[in-house]
Amino acid sequence: MDDDNNTSSGDTGTGRFEDFMFSKAMKERGCQLLLQKLHERKVEDIQMIFSEVKDCICQLMFDQFGSDVILKLFEVCNEEQKNQLVSAVTADPLLLISVCIDPQGSETMQKFLGFPMEQKQISRIMRFFKYFVVPLANHPSGSQVIAECFKIFPCPAEETQPMLHTIACDCLELAVDENGSSILKILLSSYERDIVERILSNTIYLSTDEYGSSVIQHLIGLEKPYVLQRLVDEMQEFFTFLCYTNKYGTDVVKKLIVASRAKYAPQIISQMINDPCLLAALADPHGYSLLKYAKKYAKGTDLKTLNDMICQYSQPLKKK
Repeated sequence: MDDDNNTSSGDTGTGRFEDFMFSKAMKERGCQLLLQKLHERKVEDIQMIFSEVKDCICQLMFDQFGSDVILKLFEVCNEEQKNQLVSAVTADPLLLISVCIDPQGSETMQKFLGFPMEQKQISRIMRFFKYFVVPLANHPSGSQVIAECFKIFPCPAEETQPMLHTIACDCLELAVDENGSSILKILLSSYERDIVERILSNTIYLSTDEYGSSVIQHLIGLEKPYVLQRLVDEMQEFFTFLCYTNKYGTDVVKKLIVASRAKYAPQIISQMINDPCLLAALADPHGYSLLKYAKKYAKGTDLKTLNDMICQYSQPLKKK
């Protein structure tokens, strides 16, 4: 009992500062004391705390209480101290990656990015993300850090251009990942042309993937004339194939029909009717449902043909 009560004065005076910070018994109490000192904004206290934590800043980001100290310190310290803290954060890339993919570390890093910084401080952090943006974007916690970067510096901000170049080169890897696809949707909404073009050039491949198809549907939902035209061109010989491959392809074709309405829907339906694989689409539950839905957009002889084929083949095929 006495030892516990005397730990604060003894450890901080003769032991390592890191041992004091990471001690389970003293962690919360010690951080509260440091936060109180930082709130008072006394230059000598800020300098003392800065000197002690600058070499273990990333380690502290893993801890809820340590994170509070780091964030408050960055808020109250001067620009030279901020420069040193940013340098310390980015000094060990592997350690910083570990911070970003840790739930607590990710939350801390997002708040850290939100502080006002000088251009050189921002550039140093963004250079790090340029090289690791893809693996981070594909990670549940890391993707939140990347999303925060694009929230703070919306496209086409100069700060995130290096990251965008990397993403454009590897966007397919992101598109077929649950977390990475969410990052791509943010960028597609900003209509990053290089990324849009790369996605459009791989429409068929992505349309049959669970997460890739959601990226294509997001792109369709933007309803940009150029994008809709390109998608129709890319899918020209594959509309029916997508209908019976899996539900993801079916959903993409349906979304495209709805978005294109009178301009491209009749063309899409006509190509499907004249496709030798139409019966395969009718035999598939998803394809059958789509073709029935497509009737509202069909016109003239295409509508009659589609009705006849659905009536003629749907029941026999469903019984097999």
